Amino acid sequence: MIGATNASEDSMDPALLRPGRFDRKVYVTRPGLEDREKLFAYYLGKVKHEASIDIAHLARKAVGQSPAEIENVVKEAALITVRNGKEMISYKEITEAIERIELGIKNKIKMNDREREMVAYHETGHLMATYLLHPRDDVFKASIIPRKGS
Repeated sequence: MIGATNASEDSMDPALLRPGRFDRKVYVTRPGLEDREKLFAYYLGKVKHEASIDIAHLARKAVGQSPAEIENVVKEAALITVRNGKEMISYKEITEAIERIELGIKNKIKMNDREREMVAYHETGHLMATYLLHPRDDVFKASIIPRKGS
């Protein structure tokens, strides 16, 4: 008999984990950078997309994503492309898909110029603190557009 689960062992019934129940355990980890590039190339190969899309850049943005999540990004980008009346997926649609999946749909709230400026200062403070604590040279985007709980 073969069994598979994505549940952690500490959440499973102890009866399942007793000796003799599972002779072999195979742990599947999330793909690394090179594998994420291959996954993006594979899934983008199934849809019309602009040749200028930098797959290596997308793979760097997708740290920690599973193959299913990467497939979902490409499918969401295809839906956004169709909604926008375009023929091919561009980097803009893929970025929107990633943000929509990770952060939720944009909330359109009205802010006057002063509110927008204060929110921008506030969010810049978050960005600066993050950079000082974890310096990186690959920040992809900073935004003051609210999304779901973000």
